Amino acid sequence: MASRYGVIVDFDGVVARSTGMKYKTLLDSARHVGLVNLDQLILALDAELNGADRARVGHWLQDQMQRPGIAESFVNTFTSQWSTRTETVKPTEGFIPFIEAIQRSDARVCVVSLAPAQEITTWLRTVMDPANFAGIFGIECGPKIVTTRLAIDRLRVVATSVMCIGDTPADLTAAAQFGCRFIRMHSAVGDRCDWSSYRVPTVTSFADLPSIFKAEFGIDLGG
Repeated sequence: MASRYGVIVDFDGVVARSTGMKYKTLLDSARHVGLVNLDQLILALDAELNGADRARVGHWLQDQMQRPGIAESFVNTFTSQWSTRTETVKPTEGFIPFIEAIQRSDARVCVVSLAPAQEITTWLRTVMDPANFAGIFGIECGPKIVTTRLAIDRLRVVATSVMCIGDTPADLTAAAQFGCRFIRMHSAVGDRCDWSSYRVPTVTSFADLPSIFKAEFGIDLGG
């Protein structure tokens, strides 16, 4: 029997409590490639670079520093530093029970992210089988609008029956583009964003979600 709904989860800040560590790694990597005024990057990360992937940050640095090759050097440095820090990243509270409850309801879940899919898959293996997800769509698939569309197609339900769980306004924009429902998850970076123009359900962990799913879909996930 086909499910009545599907779920799309962002990775950083939603599935994994990684945004604080990734934010620090962005700054450390920028310092490594020679950026002196880190405040300049901090301001940009809260504004035009909100939700940006590592390549976009690298090109921003290259434009600011006027030094060819900085973008590639930054991406390589960030990726190398991040690979040594992933073991400290924990899943968001209630993530595993939530995924298990979704599967018991015969629904499907996709992950979308601006991180590489292989990086996501490698981390997921430390907490559960990546095969539990209908799809994992990373930055190599395109921007968030594209990965969200791919995930909706993989879920095989109409977009209005998809719940997107994200932590930044960029996630909300992608969900709204297709008419998906949206829940905001608190995260270290997402909480730095300006949410004053949006009124969306907001949770601190996956343990807070069953009541929302009951109200939105009439689905009892327990909890």
